[in-house]
Amino acid sequence: MRDIFVTDEGRYITRVSLFLKELPQDVIESQLIFSNSKSLITLNYISTKDIDESEFKNFITKLQDRVGKLYEIRVKRVPKIEISKSGKRKAIKIED
Repeated sequence: MRDIFVTDEGRYITRVSLFLKELPQDVIESQLIFSNSKSLITLNYISTKDIDESEFKNFITKLQDRVGKLYEIRVKRVPKIEISKSGKRKAIKIED
């Protein structure tokens, strides 16, 4: 089953891999966290170095165009990405 995020405006967000292709090359691993209750989308990423937020401009622009202007998009470097109960890392996580 694919993860599908439905925005407050009723837009269906699928095929997140298309957005992830826009990430800077220095991103080793990433996870998108969608939250309707917070009107927030957070990109957690792992990299061997800090990446200036300006390098995420294409990613943020394409995602913002798709989800609408009601959502804040944050980019955050993290030391690790959580593993799910099944032992896998999920590319997207949907919260309410």
